[in-house]
Order: sequence, then C-alpha cells, then structure tokens
Amino acid sequence: MTRTSSAEQWVRILQQVRKALPEQAFNTWFRNLEVVSLEPGKTVLGVPNRFVKEWLRTKYLGLLRDKIVDVTGFEPEIKFSISGAMFRKARAEALDADEPPAVATAVESPAAVRAEAPVSSASSAPSAPSASRRQALNPEFRLENFVVGASNRLAHAASMGVVESPAATYNPLYIYGAPGLGKSHLLQGICRRLSELRPEMNVLYTTCERFTNDFTTSLAQRRSEAFRGRYRGADCLLIEDLQFLAGKDATQEEFFHTFDSLYNLGRQIVVSGDAHPSEISRLKNKLAGRLASGLAAEIKPPLFATRVEIIRSKALRRGLAVSDEVAGLLAGEAAWSVREMEGAVTKLAAMALHDGRPVDADLAREVLGFSSRRRSTATLETVASAVADEFGVAFSAMKGAGRSRNVLLPRQAAMFLGREMTGASLAEVGAFFGGRDHATVIHAARKIARLAQSDPDLKGRLEALRRRIGN
Repeated sequence: MTRTSSAEQWVRILQQVRKALPEQAFNTWFRNLEVVSLEPGKTVLGVPNRFVKEWLRTKYLGLLRDKIVDVTGFEPEIKFSISGAMFRKARAEALDADEPPAVATAVESPAAVRAEAPVSSASSAPSAPSASRRQALNPEFRLENFVVGASNRLAHAASMGVVESPAATYNPLYIYGAPGLGKSHLLQGICRRLSELRPEMNVLYTTCERFTNDFTTSLAQRRSEAFRGRYRGADCLLIEDLQFLAGKDATQEEFFHTFDSLYNLGRQIVVSGDAHPSEISRLKNKLAGRLASGLAAEIKPPLFATRVEIIRSKALRRGLAVSDEVAGLLAGEAAWSVREMEGAVTKLAAMALHDGRPVDADLAREVLGFSSRRRSTATLETVASAVADEFGVAFSAMKGAGRSRNVLLPRQAAMFLGREMTGASLAEVGAFFGGRDHATVIHAARKIARLAQSDPDLKGRLEALRRRIGN
C-alpha cells in the first residue's frame, strides 16, 4: 500500500468518524491524529500525548476499528504512538485556528503527562521551567467550555480579564470556593489560553503542595537560587490550593517573597483556595493581606439552571444527548459539586454503553441510587437528635441562630453527618438547620472533615454517632 493511498484512506476514515460523533468530540480527540501506517495487519496512529492515547484506546477504539473496516475492508490491530512532532503540530494548528488543542498547551513534550519533578540541580532547574517539570493540564479544562452561571460569573469574567490583559486588570486574582466547583478548570483554562495567545510568556501552573515540595528539596540540596529562579522567573504564576500552606511558616515566607518579587516586576499572579485568605487558619496575615489586595472572586455551588447546563455539557462531551427529564434528575441530586455531576454523567454513559440501555429517566434514577437512598432509615431529625445527645446541647439549639462554640461545633457535625447518612441535598440540610444556605453546609462539612483528621476525640465521637444512627 502506497503512502498516498494510505493518506487518502485515512481521510475517508476520519470523515466516517466525524459523521458518527458530535462535532466537539471529533475536534477534541481526532483533529490532531495522523496515520503512521495503515496496513492489513496493524494500523499505527500518531497522537500528541499519553492522555489522548489512553482516552482513544478506552473510549473510541471500537469506533475506529469499525470505520477502518468500512473503508479498507480489513480489520487490523490498532496501536497509538506518542509523537513530540504531533504535539507541536497540534499546538501550531490551535494557534492558527485560535482554538485550544486537546493537549496541555503549557508543556512542550509528551512528558507533560507527568507531574512536576522536584528541583535537583541548577542545570535541571532553569528560570524558565523545563518541559518535563511543568504541571500537566487536563485537556477538558478550557475557558471556552466553562459553564457560566450566577454562582461563578465574577470568577469567570476575571479569568477572561487576566487572559486579555495580564497583570493589568486583576492582579493578584484569587479564586476561592469549595472543592469541585471549577477552580482548577479556570486556572488551567487561563494557563492554556495565555500559552496559546502569548507563546512568548513563561506561564507556570502548579500547586502549593508542589511549591512546598520543591522548596523543601531545594533547601536539602542547597539549590535555593535555582528554586527561586524557577518560580520568580515566571511571567504568570498560577498556583492552586492555598490552604495547603496553612501552618507551614517557612514555606509561607518563601511564597510571600515570591509573590512580592513577581508583583513588583509587573507579573500576573493567580491563586486558588478553598476559602477567603482571611478565613484560612494559620495563614500569615501579611500573606493573606497580599492575596486579598487584588480581586477575590468566590465560586458558589451552582443554581439548578446552571447545573442542568453543566450536565448537558458533560454529557455532550461523551457523545450523549440527554433529555430535559434526565438532565433535571441528575442536576437535582448532584447538587453541590461539578465533580459530583461529572461522576454521575460518567456513570450514566458507562451504564448506557455497557448495558445497551437507553439514556432515560429510569437509568438516571439507577445511577443516582434512588432505591438504596429510600431504604435508608436515617433522617435529618434522627441525626440531629443523636448529635445533640452526644454533645449535650438542646435539640432546638441545633436549629437556632446561636453561634457559641458549644452549639456551633455540634451543629456543624450534624450537618456533616446529615449529608453523609441521609442522602439529603445541601438545600435540604440547610433548610432543616435553620434555613441556612448551600455555602454554610459545605463549610460545615469541610470543617468537620478537616478537624476529624487532627482530633482523635472528634473522630471517635463521629464514628460512635455513625454506629448509633445506623442501628
């Protein structure tokens, strides 16, 4: 088979694949493939990175095989080959077309799928971070597919402002909210878009955990200057999970000076955390003050209409068209977290694919576990009553407005256990405990979960309450 005939057949195969998929899915996963060989025994396709390779292998291998058979008449073994040239081609095409590729644009090679490695020497840690040490980006986290609603509009608009005018409008930008609401999506979207629009910029995306690990390693290996050159050499630093620095005084001090250095040089800084800087315990006031000096944009749990749009968007990316009823069911139950909605859609798609079932309301109810939820004997009232007894407070105080510690902690524990043991939505839990909102319930659950990790007494009391309520 000649090279020309292989290329022609590959074009026809892609045309058939395109007809079988939503346009967005095709552009995301198939636009930047190339045929290395197309032979009766084996077909080898070039892909930009390992993430795309694994996604194609697990999601689209059967479709590819069927279309190859349709066009060529033979059924080969299909292999995927990671190609640095394909990565560069994908990135160049994305820049020309002003569209984000389905790869991490802030990295330069297939090694990008690895997390950053610690700084080990001056030669291996230049001021511009090398390809093998940039943090990998999720190819689905793009500003273009972030679903905007009332709960996240400010954070999204500020992110777009950073892309349009780095360090000019919102600097620093601090985005905060409960886990799973889209902070990573926005930060990685900024990183990707800046790298596309301004390829000359040194855009560094990382986490506070990685920053801490790199700092600790640099001290142990006496490579502090290499470490500082790396982070302070960024034109834009995007760093996640500020709460990870709580209580780490030396790392906070280093981050404070990194912040000041970048800010004074007119560089863009974007940070995320699970709470406002002033509300993160054991965070130094001067660092909290620096972060709060720019724009602090909160992401709150999405309202129902936004949740429906998120469900539709997540489903579409998996080739599913969901009805209003199905989207409403999933949006109504997976209420507090985009990750929870992502999991529900993933499970829906998997069950529809493997069981050959229609994507209807019955399947959605099964995904959500309605039947098992109904069998639960725990109620918010039984949970609140048990917690009140355990902590020695009046049941009425649990639902009241009092905020003294002897009432606040039991109420937060009751919210935590109520959400966990009854399957009640955030709105239901908040309404039961005195008409409180989603954010209050999320804060309570997060605080109790955190305290239980460091307080053996509280952890033991929660376990005892679980046993008592479950019996």
